[in-house]
Amino acid sequence: MRRSAAPAGRVTEYEWMRLLATVLVVVGHSVYWNITTAHGGVYYSSDELAWISPVYLTWPFALLSRAAGWVYGFHMAAFFFLSGAVLALRPVGAVGPFLAKKAKRLLLPYVVCGLLWMFPLKLFTGFYTPQSLPRALAAFALGGDDSGHLWFLLALFWCMAAFAVLEKAADMLLAAAALKLPILLLAAAALYLGSGHIPQLFGLRNAAQYFIWFVLGWAFEPVRRAIAALPARRGTLVYAASFAAVSGGWYAAARLGLAGARLTMLLGCAWLYLLAALCARLLRRAESTRLWRTVTASLFWVYLVHDPLEHLLLHLFMENRWLAFGTGCGAYLLARTVGVFAFSVAVYVLRQKLQGVFCKKQRMKAL
Repeated sequence: MRRSAAPAGRVTEYEWMRLLATVLVVVGHSVYWNITTAHGGVYYSSDELAWISPVYLTWPFALLSRAAGWVYGFHMAAFFFLSGAVLALRPVGAVGPFLAKKAKRLLLPYVVCGLLWMFPLKLFTGFYTPQSLPRALAAFALGGDDSGHLWFLLALFWCMAAFAVLEKAADMLLAAAALKLPILLLAAAALYLGSGHIPQLFGLRNAAQYFIWFVLGWAFEPVRRAIAALPARRGTLVYAASFAAVSGGWYAAARLGLAGARLTMLLGCAWLYLLAALCARLLRRAESTRLWRTVTASLFWVYLVHDPLEHLLLHLFMENRWLAFGTGCGAYLLARTVGVFAFSVAVYVLRQKLQGVFCKKQRMKAL
């Protein structure tokens, strides 16, 4: 069995899954023209096509649109699944310190990124007006519809909190450790079924809807360890055969009209993990490069900043009518996919360098 190229305490397959999932979420957010929330929105109707270049109607744009629709079927379930799987890598520990750590990791970025990045850019693009902005900020404080893409952070925090409490309760009350997983799955199913009665307050409803995927990810980690213990060639064959089976089954289910929302999420999570596992085994050299280390370290940052950039690019291209030209359409496609991702990584690198310079100056002052 090869040594993982991931940082200490991490698993290479999960690093690849984080990378692929982040790429997919950028793709999923790259095609919208219309978005409305309780207190804001942006709407570019199909009438805009009167002045847009025919290049926009060619196959690359249609393919991107179909890919984005496909991604939306499972990508958020995959993020919760991955979060649960990563949590299973080490004990939760005491509930209080665990929640304090997760609040710093998830709730602080929710507030800072929302107030200093998301809202200023959305105000600039006309998503909010000066009159609607106070109401949107109030809704944001309550975790409502105007949380934008940051809703995931609130929901994930509550999933972490619910899991920590339920796991500790199960450890205290259950004599048989084997009963822990059934209890967690029953609690997750109950939350899912009752989520429609939970108010959309502080992200609680979203957490209830996705908690079952978080628990399934946690339950999957022992399976991953069992496959990882196989000899390298045999493990690769297992992953390749499983990937082919899931891909074929998913395609057949879709063609037969059997791929409902829950089955799509389940197959999507499995498909994405298996693809990540194959990448981890077949692209080992990539993991030793500086580019790999930089990109994987910046993925959380990419998630935080990418969606407001999508709003900004949509505003600039539409208001300036750059899509009236074929070259403008090509630039639009690249900007909302590769450009957004690359710019987010570049900003992360700049932030790290500035932070390093600041820390160095502080150390020099302390001497």
